[in-house]
Amino acid sequence: MIFILLCLVVAPGAKVYGGETLAPNAAAQIIAPSDPNACGNMKPEDVYARLKKETFSHNAYTATYYHSTERGRKHEIFARGELTGKYLQKPAMFCEKRLSSKTSFPEQAGVGTQECYSSKDDLSRVLMPGAYRALGAVVMFPEDPQATYLNGENNKTTEVWAWFKTWDRMMEGGQISAKCATLKGKPAWVLILRGKNPDPLYNHNEMRIWIDPALWFPVRQEKFVPNDYKPVVIYEFEELNLNAQITEKDISFEGIAPKWSLVSSSGGPKLAGLSQEEPNLQDSPGMDANGFAAMLDKALSGLKDYTTELTLELRFHRLRQYRQDRFFFIRQNNSFAALTGHIEANYMQINSGDNFRTVYDPARDSLLHVLPAGVYKFMGEQTFPIDDPRLFSALGDNIADLDFFAIRDEFKKWLSDSAQEKWGIFAYGDHKGPWVELTRKSQGIPAQPTVMRIMLDEKTHLPARLEYRGYDDPKGYLLIRFSNTRINPGLKSENLWK
Repeated sequence: MIFILLCLVVAPGAKVYGGETLAPNAAAQIIAPSDPNACGNMKPEDVYARLKKETFSHNAYTATYYHSTERGRKHEIFARGELTGKYLQKPAMFCEKRLSSKTSFPEQAGVGTQECYSSKDDLSRVLMPGAYRALGAVVMFPEDPQATYLNGENNKTTEVWAWFKTWDRMMEGGQISAKCATLKGKPAWVLILRGKNPDPLYNHNEMRIWIDPALWFPVRQEKFVPNDYKPVVIYEFEELNLNAQITEKDISFEGIAPKWSLVSSSGGPKLAGLSQEEPNLQDSPGMDANGFAAMLDKALSGLKDYTTELTLELRFHRLRQYRQDRFFFIRQNNSFAALTGHIEANYMQINSGDNFRTVYDPARDSLLHVLPAGVYKFMGEQTFPIDDPRLFSALGDNIADLDFFAIRDEFKKWLSDSAQEKWGIFAYGDHKGPWVELTRKSQGIPAQPTVMRIMLDEKTHLPARLEYRGYDDPKGYLLIRFSNTRINPGLKSENLWK
């Protein structure tokens, strides 16, 4: 394999590491060296403290590394490949390029994709290969859910120095142990961190950190979930130059990058005024959350299909979105379509443009179809598996989770794990009816809400408003209004595509 960055000048005294990946797609075996005292007698906490001190003493490195990320009971959803890049600690900046890629799903950002991040504007810029290069440099906020990969890998946390934030959190109330192992024929430390509680979003409860004894630098990281011997995430350096002589000017795209960007925010007048609002909430003696759930169950029991007008507002850190959709749902096969009549956003929306349509129709196939509109028509129809991790957002705005039945199921999950419950009667504009608010304990997971509020229409007892709050952004919220709902209009599969 040719190391793309060999043309860079290595600083005097730079430390170089290289070698084949220990165990691709599997946990590396921890084999003790023949000499039981080969690693010394350091306490685990001291090993971690020295690792952190030594790692932060380096302000730059260049590297080629292997990355594997997997999900599913049998790890059937996966993305694996090699990347090469240049990294600065202060100011935090990096640029990297994908050298190889193997995924279980269609991946647009394949071999040749370049990505750069700069803390100066806290933005990531992505330059994709092939025909997608015509889009220009795609600018993304790191807090954009689309900037997060299968197991929470974020384009802001690629640098090694950022890994310590997760490790420090694992250390709080957790356990740490250290073993002396053999790494490429030499003694090496392996730190094992076990968190007090697995995080509820990605469920990582154990980290294993392999430390090169000559560098005191993490050269391999493995992440595990409970009851799974195989790691769901692997990072391993194949080539590593510490203290490489690079500057901010070196952190840039390879070759000539287009000056334009077709993937841009639509903007709009609604975005400036997005803020939380409170309907008139009143107590309702004799009602509780379980009675509310039973009321919703009864309303859904005779629902075969429906249409509704859906208005969505989202505010999360720098992200702003306002959109209006006509939503169609058929209970059989949980088929649905969303026709977006209007959208305003200040962040990347690949499929934005008024009148684009999203369809999931198992009567035809098991894929989610996106029929773009506006300037994105040249990309043609796009299809995704319905469980494609790129469609997942912890914010709660996934279109596949916004039908009335999915909302009911999510409400019951929250109810079984709620720390606080409130209920009563709400009044907002022309709408009035019962409401319930559930609060769950914060797990410190970015982009995950801790408050869910559902309001039902007074006559139909179907959802009229859905709200999520309590994000790591105190002003953040997601609000979805449902109006002009038509019950059992007799929808057929062909109605989803018209």
